[in-house]
Amino acid sequence: YLASLPWVKAIRNEKNLGFVQACNQGIEAAAGEYTVLLNNDTILTRGWLARLVEGAESSGDIGMVGPTTNYAAGPQCIDVPYATVEAMHDYAADRYFRHALTTIETERLIGFCLLIKRGVIEATGQLDERFGLGLFDDDDISLRARLAGYRLVYMPGVFIHHFGGKTFESLGIDAASLLESNWQQFRNKWQDHQVAGGEIRRLYRPADEHHSA
Repeated sequence: YLASLPWVKAIRNEKNLGFVQACNQGIEAAAGEYTVLLNNDTILTRGWLARLVEGAESSGDIGMVGPTTNYAAGPQCIDVPYATVEAMHDYAADRYFRHALTTIETERLIGFCLLIKRGVIEATGQLDERFGLGLFDDDDISLRARLAGYRLVYMPGVFIHHFGGKTFESLGIDAASLLESNWQQFRNKWQDHQVAGGEIRRLYRPADEHHSA
């Protein structure tokens, strides 16, 4: 279907290269001012993209923007009341009515849905492929963006449903083991950095409490 759309550059890998490398393929092919990383186990709501872009454009020093969701780590995760897709859309519309284009600064954004300005990618480079199938790649680029002088914000008025971990489940991947392995990769990468080492000790709980799958 995607390949049939004239405005889409469809890239097909015959084997699963992992979330991080596939995202980098997309980043390389993209030509716009903004790049959006989006997990496949999400349901998008009306107006989500335009609203994230408006949030990004609200200040020149905002480098990355994320929505709220029902499944993620950190403050982007909220309790939700809906039980159907239709009710989810109504809930998302109500959140926008109440919060509109409000932005809240945060120290990391979760990569299930992440809008990144082109300037951030130019300043920091692409996702770090040492994180392979995913997990902690989003923490890593969040930290790099902030060290480059950009602010990160999420928008309480933008909501996207995230099932969470469905690709790992379908492929039989042990998410807990991958989480621990990538946590070690992340810690080893940054623990000797004068600025980031202390930040890691302050921000991050044990890996089993970090569920950004």
